Amino acid sequence: MANELQRMSTVHKTGSGVEVRVRGEVEKGKIEEMIGACATGTQACCGPDFFAKVNSIDVDGKDGDVAIRVNGAEVTEEMIQKNLASCDCYKP
Repeated sequence: MANELQRMSTVHKTGSGVEVRVRGEVEKGKIEEMIGACATGTQACCGPDFFAKVNSIDVDGKDGDVAIRVNGAEVTEEMIQKNLASCDCYKP
């Protein structure tokens, strides 16, 4: 069963990595907090193996429509989908 973050997200490949669009009852500040927690490398969803492939993560947009751009040539949609499925650091 999908978690709340998965239900609100669409994932697609870009020229520099992967973009996640989160739409609905989402606050940009909460997404930024989630990315901060993930960046520690201690969360189940985004460990050191994942971050070894990431050049940068950018958050853009506004409440209700947030874009997360994960930049890195080796980052795939499948990796991001797996991370979303196991994410326990997003707190709506």
